[in-house]
Amino acid sequence: MISHGQVMTVLDLLLIALAAALAIVVWWLFVQLRAREEEAMRLVIAFSSLIEMKDGYTEGHCARVKGWAAGIGRGMGLSRREINDVVIAAMLHDIGKIGVPDAILNKPAKLDEREFTTIQKHSGMGADVLANFTRFAGAAAIIRHHHEAYDGTGYPEGLRGEGIPVGARIVAVIDAYDAMTSTRSYRAAMPSGEGMAILRENRGGQFDPKTVDLFCRLLTEGTKGRIDPVCGMAGDDSRRAAYGGSEYYFCSTACQEEFLKNPAKYAAAGQAC
Repeated sequence: MISHGQVMTVLDLLLIALAAALAIVVWWLFVQLRAREEEAMRLVIAFSSLIEMKDGYTEGHCARVKGWAAGIGRGMGLSRREINDVVIAAMLHDIGKIGVPDAILNKPAKLDEREFTTIQKHSGMGADVLANFTRFAGAAAIIRHHHEAYDGTGYPEGLRGEGIPVGARIVAVIDAYDAMTSTRSYRAAMPSGEGMAILRENRGGQFDPKTVDLFCRLLTEGTKGRIDPVCGMAGDDSRRAAYGGSEYYFCSTACQEEFLKNPAKYAAAGQAC
């Protein structure tokens, strides 16, 4: 006959075994999730490389906006996943321009109506590319609508106000600011203060007022925290590299490896953010 004490011992052993089994399952799920995230970052880096091949301005432009996107997302209280979607969208928002003829992208004069209609298609083309990947569904929606205007005058669907995805409202502001303050084939860059003044003049019109306010504060105070210089997401202590007297932190092994291939390039992008 099994005594009461022996029954408790058997139950204790079963509970310990169950807890150990659950720990193994949780660990296995974490490893699988981490592996999927690493593959996702490698894909983002590959897409980014395609953008760089297409257009030198787009390369630097996407490198700058990614860090700003993370800062605004944190200021708005978005979740880590939502911030990552915004950062990926900021990094790849112009990927659809791969399908736009160079003669239109680099035209040194004002676009005619047909050319403007052609370039308007880039947001939808970019979104369609990323929508094929479940991991990038959130980023795809942001890319599709990053040319919507807060007052409803944007494209492709004329969405208005809070009806525009928050990530798209963020990318719209930083995209416009960086375009204004960068040298283009058809004009010189304007000073940062002038770019901020134009954003403020159009808050509530073209741009989401809250996003404009947060972004202007970010430009004044600078980004805070450890930002991955490759993708713009939050880095951590487990992945780091030293270059030029500074320490850089990474969200993934993929980004760390990419940084080490060309540290001068990514260090400069990280400092710009």
